[in-house]
Amino acid sequence: GSPDGYYLYEYDSFERIVKESYVDNRGSLVNVLIHEYNQANEKIKSELRDAKGKVQEILKYEYGNRTAMFTGLCLKCHYYDTDGNLLRYSEYWYDDLNRISSATFFNAARKMIYKHKYEYGDLTSLFYHD
Repeated sequence: GSPDGYYLYEYDSFERIVKESYVDNRGSLVNVLIHEYNQANEKIKSELRDAKGKVQEILKYEYGNRTAMFTGLCLKCHYYDTDGNLLRYSEYWYDDLNRISSATFFNAARKMIYKHKYEYGDLTSLFYHD
């Protein structure tokens, strides 16, 4: 079958993706993802907008420091609706080689839904909590 659609990308002067437009196979705009970055080149916010430009969901990124438990960087992602209500939350831990070592996903009540563990870049275990 034919593909469902395709993405168009726009970059800033630092060659970072600042806009991702999803277009269906008829050429109609479906949605747009707008990205904002801080001065350290880290993505700090993304907004998902419909074809008319109305914000559907907001994603805020938080970067943590190294901890005793994990050797690498932690990235936290918070997903909000347009009223500012938390929808879901995720944490990604990276090792010193910038590979994901753990990914944990939470619902709005901050209850863990599932967790992935990685070793040497390969998924080694998956935990699901209901």
